[in-house]
Amino acid sequence: MFKMPFDTKHFNMNQKVWVQSSTGAQAAGVYGKFRGKGRYVYAWVNWGGKNKIPPTFQDIEVTDSFKKQVMGY
Repeated sequence: MFKMPFDTKHFNMNQKVWVQSSTGAQAAGVYGKFRGKGRYVYAWVNWGGKNKIPPTFQDIEVTDSFKKQVMGY
């Protein structure tokens, strides 16, 4: 999990997103609420640009019901 350090098309700055997969190319596939609203979406976030701040990752435990609701498994 990390808080978005910048705005994207799908997520607001400082919004919590949950990481499903990350790459060594400064990118991660994440789930989060679309622009902070009610529905969850999956999107790739890339922080490899000059002016983008890298996120600070945090490990947290999530319940099975949350995984099923948000990530579909």
